[in-house]
Amino acid sequence: MPALPTRPLGTTGLTVPRLGLGGHTFLKRFGGSDRPGREALQAILQAAMDAGVTFLDATYDEERELLGQVLKDSGRRDEALVSSWAQAKHTPDGPATMRECERALAQMQLECLDHFYVEVPITDEQAEALATLKRDGKIRAAGVLGPERARAAGREKIDVAVGVYNFYRQGHAEDFAALKAADIGVLAVEPLGRGRFIRESPQDAPRIVSALLRFALAHRHIDGVIVTMTSLEQIASNVAAALGPAPSDEDLKLLQAGRGYEIAFDPWK
Repeated sequence: MPALPTRPLGTTGLTVPRLGLGGHTFLKRFGGSDRPGREALQAILQAAMDAGVTFLDATYDEERELLGQVLKDSGRRDEALVSSWAQAKHTPDGPATMRECERALAQMQLECLDHFYVEVPITDEQAEALATLKRDGKIRAAGVLGPERARAAGREKIDVAVGVYNFYRQGHAEDFAALKAADIGVLAVEPLGRGRFIRESPQDAPRIVSALLRFALAHRHIDGVIVTMTSLEQIASNVAAALGPAPSDEDLKLLQAGRGYEIAFDPWK
């Protein structure tokens, strides 16, 4: 299989694969399915990294702890780029942001996070906290969830923007272009709408997943797309999609026939 394409992540000095492994891979229950067992997760991580999916992102506490343990057991920390999101409730100010980063490091059994991002407006105090974490070697790159927050912060305060982007939610396309022009790295999340679109049309699920991933990856201003993968089959098919062409007209017609976000969906059930 050809190597998974990579891109520089803004001016961070990090080079990321076009496809990243999302933290919900390590969530207890997601999209109606139980989390794979420890051995299965170890096999998933090994297969992902073997395929070039070396960007690993964790969100919630259980994800951080389990990913950290599985990565430690793999012996492949040096090959991975580890990222963690900090919820707004944990980062109301600069000192809290620093404490939350330390907490994430302890949970993941790491000395440094390659990417640490928050979901609050980047005030001067927040920016100084993130800069201090970088100076102290606790993080390599600082980011923010929400392209609007990233544009407001600018390159002097953050390195990376993380935003939701998929066929049914394309509102950040112009933001991504402006961010790239400012040398800010761009990562996209929820390319599959947390599995919603697959559940609507199970008979077309393989085609829908492939088309959705290729749609997000075709955006020229997105450096990497992060997606949950909970089986070896999903890794193989998603990597194949990442190596494939942009969606065809037939692919787009298939996606246009979907219902998007019209009906409420709880991915946790």
